[in-house]
Amino acid sequence: MYSDTVPQSTEFARSAMERMAHEGIPANPENFAVWYEYYCGKNAALVKAIDVLVAGNQKFDEEVSGELYDKHVGSDTGREAVKDVGERIQSQLESVIGVLGEVSEGTGEYGDRLRDASATLGGGDLEMEGLKRIVESLMADTQKVAAQNQQLDAKLKQSSKQMQNLREELEVAQREAMTDGLTGIPNRKFFDMHLRQAVMDTMASGKILSLLMVDIDFFKKFNDEHGHQIGDEVIKLVARVLQSSTKGQDVAARYGGEEFSIILPDTSLENAVSVGEHIRKSMASRKIVRRNSGKTFGNITLSIGAAQYEPGEAMSSLIERADAALYQAKEGGRNRVMAADPTQKKIAATG
Repeated sequence: MYSDTVPQSTEFARSAMERMAHEGIPANPENFAVWYEYYCGKNAALVKAIDVLVAGNQKFDEEVSGELYDKHVGSDTGREAVKDVGERIQSQLESVIGVLGEVSEGTGEYGDRLRDASATLGGGDLEMEGLKRIVESLMADTQKVAAQNQQLDAKLKQSSKQMQNLREELEVAQREAMTDGLTGIPNRKFFDMHLRQAVMDTMASGKILSLLMVDIDFFKKFNDEHGHQIGDEVIKLVARVLQSSTKGQDVAARYGGEEFSIILPDTSLENAVSVGEHIRKSMASRKIVRRNSGKTFGNITLSIGAAQYEPGEAMSSLIERADAALYQAKEGGRNRVMAADPTQKKIAATG
């Protein structure tokens, strides 16, 4: 994809190295690739993403650079699956090219035969047997070319179907790479990439964005008392409650362990707290019961922290403020929603 001259590539590389040094980012291959592609300008999506971050006074650190690499340069999402599918596509293309070559060769020979027949017919003085031989020869050649074209048509249809199957496999691989294996909801990797994009969209559009951080109260104690199998069922139940409480552009994800997150585009802090309250009440009203025995394990409650994105703040700062509000919810007695103010100097409580 690179066709830069030596002077051009040298200048792009110099700019990339200087920018990494200025931002305090390690000059490893991934970071270098991000900034080299930014300065060479060939990766339009990457250039736009960085320009938006710059306009929003975002600080570039190794984490941000790594996310830019994953999303715009060398995403490892389903890398093995992509490699496998790529090899199979190449095999299909080589097969079709081979058939095309055979048909092309046969068509060239067919054209030569037609020209020879035309010359013979133009010469005159042909008897009936001579004409018959020419007609029979042309019929045989025509049938051969028709058969070759049918072979090509069948091969192209087969390849088209296989290409469709390969595309579906890629979509499945990508989905699996971004999905939490236990709960089936988006995982931390998806959360990081989606929140980064949501922050950039918010900076570009001027709209609002809020974030909820959710944690299961006393989960370690519950896990120790009742076992990991029941604990896993609780985590899956919380995931279902979060999913059923979100809609539209909202994204619920498993952040890690017993902690979850919800990205709420176009949502004010006040409305985010309302969403959190709905989730908290919904979870607190449920009893954990073993289906096969009817044994009851009591109730599970959630502590939730809410924060609204402030123009120009880093994504990590938004997460930290929501996490700090979550910590205050736990310190305040758990089973409640806490909302952080922009400076984190005070915490407003509900629940």
